[in-house]
Amino acid sequence: MEKLKASALGAEVYAVATGQEEVGLKGARTSAFRIDPDFAIAVDTTIAGDTPQITERESVVEAW
Repeated sequence: MEKLKASALGAEVYAVATGQEEVGLKGARTSAFRIDPDFAIAVDTTIAGDTPQITERESVVEAW
């Protein structure tokens, strides 16, 4: 967040963290509707395969 604050983009920058993407992008859709941005960048993540207590079946990412 501090990097976004310090950026010299010359524009308003919003960062949001949302959930419920598996059930219709509800969190992102609500944020986008409220902010009404000209552009948006979405970053999605998943759990790493080498996370402790995560079985191979629970992750789509293979640990190296």
